[in-house]
Amino acid sequence: MSVNIGWLFYRDYFEGLQDNDQPDFTHKSNRLAEQKVPQNKPLLRLGTEHIHAKTTYPGLLIGTGYQHMTGGDGEFKTGFYFDYTSGLPVIPGSSVKGLLRSVFPYHRETRDDHFIKPRLRYIRSLLPAHIEEPDDKKIEALTLEIFEGLCEVDKKPARLSAYERDIFHDAVISEFSQGKDLLATDFITPHRDALKDPTPLMLLKVAPGVIFRFQFSLHQSKVFPDLSAADKLAMFRQIILDQGAGAKTNVGYGQFDEVDEQKLNESQERAQLEVLRPVFENEVRELSSAHDEVLKALDFVKGKINEYEALISFENEMFFLLEVEGVKVYQEKEDVEEKIEEHVVKRAKKGRSINFDKPAVGVTVRLILKELDRDILRFNVYPIWKNQ
Repeated sequence: MSVNIGWLFYRDYFEGLQDNDQPDFTHKSNRLAEQKVPQNKPLLRLGTEHIHAKTTYPGLLIGTGYQHMTGGDGEFKTGFYFDYTSGLPVIPGSSVKGLLRSVFPYHRETRDDHFIKPRLRYIRSLLPAHIEEPDDKKIEALTLEIFEGLCEVDKKPARLSAYERDIFHDAVISEFSQGKDLLATDFITPHRDALKDPTPLMLLKVAPGVIFRFQFSLHQSKVFPDLSAADKLAMFRQIILDQGAGAKTNVGYGQFDEVDEQKLNESQERAQLEVLRPVFENEVRELSSAHDEVLKALDFVKGKINEYEALISFENEMFFLLEVEGVKVYQEKEDVEEKIEEHVVKRAKKGRSINFDKPAVGVTVRLILKELDRDILRFNVYPIWKNQ
């Protein structure tokens, strides 16, 4: 069971402090800096939309304003923000909302043109091409709609219901980072006196290369009816990549690189298959070892076409389970799909029907047995063609 890193940082870190007037935190600091993203830890998936982004060098600082300093040697001098339950670093939803809000114009605190005009230009550059060039009032209305939940209805201001408002959830560490370095140490050197050498302060940071999942519940805009939830997500993605998150973004911390969502999903599928493969390969071996019983049940005759109808009773990412004459056999999905594709091409060239039910649970297919190969039963699976 993995340890709660937040507990290590705020509780275990200071354990026994009252018994030692000159504490040395070096060992505990090193332990924290060596933490990796836990394997197989459940990910808190929230919202209807999400994006992934990867931290870049030098890393990410969150929660540095929390108190954590006692004056001991080898101590982290700034705080850090951890989710209380998982113990992992998270970017609070309020912080995500705040960083996105900061690039929109029309804050209550100021109406200064030097503040508003650059933000107007920036937001216009983010709006999708199918949105007509909006005037300043429209952008102000969009700002209030997204961040304040206010919208004009029948020329009167109205508050959107909780089900219509955009919600900004915590950004959590993605499962795609499992096993990677999570935390690292760094130093800042504040110059409080121009005539004195600065004292380096050690701090904890999220290491570069960690993938975060930014999560939202977004809705189609009422100000711009053609602005969909997907359009808003694309705008937010660009803002996060441009602005960064957390503390000290002006000196390079908290910056993110874009992550290819399709490649992430493909890598996750491969990882899942690798986990499942030994289990199912073992089951296949057990079934194959009983080939004598299979041949007897199916009355296999060498040199003869041995064709049967088989029902697909189970499937997963790798295999189909087929039941034929009271016998269960497995076949890899990839093999089935390749054979079917070959037959579709051949039949199409001959002008024959290529209408069939796609292999899935509950579908009946043709199973043709072949000769034994090294004492392992080999067979092909084909569809049952309709309107032959």
